[in-house]
Amino acid sequence: MEGPAPRIPAIDELDQAFKQSSLGKAADEARLHAQWRELSNRIINEPNLVAARTKAEKMRTDLAKRQQLRLYYTMFYDRMRAQAVSPELKTYIDTRKTQHLGLTAQNRVRPSPSPAATPKPKRKVEATVPEPPLPQ
Repeated sequence: MEGPAPRIPAIDELDQAFKQSSLGKAADEARLHAQWRELSNRIINEPNLVAARTKAEKMRTDLAKRQQLRLYYTMFYDRMRAQAVSPELKTYIDTRKTQHLGLTAQNRVRPSPSPAATPKPKRKVEATVPEPPLPQ
């Protein structure tokens, strides 16, 4: 005589059992970074991204280069976010975008004073003092 048949779990229960569980913060970070790198490698060579990066490298002034790099990073990360599948990866991409855009800020340099704010120095008028006579 056989005993009662073993209980077979439902598909939902099996899905929950095999669902990816967190292995820890460092492992999750490594997994997200690997997914980010894979996605980055896929889109980095798109023609308009290459053109934007090249344009940024050719800028003559630091300010223009930083502005162009902001545009490039915005395009790059927006494309990556559009192709990301998981919400965790989208959050990771947003974090990386914020970090890269933060690097283009020039927050450690004091701005130079505007020309109107600095008073022009007045020209000194020197009084002419006669030279003493030479001894003979």
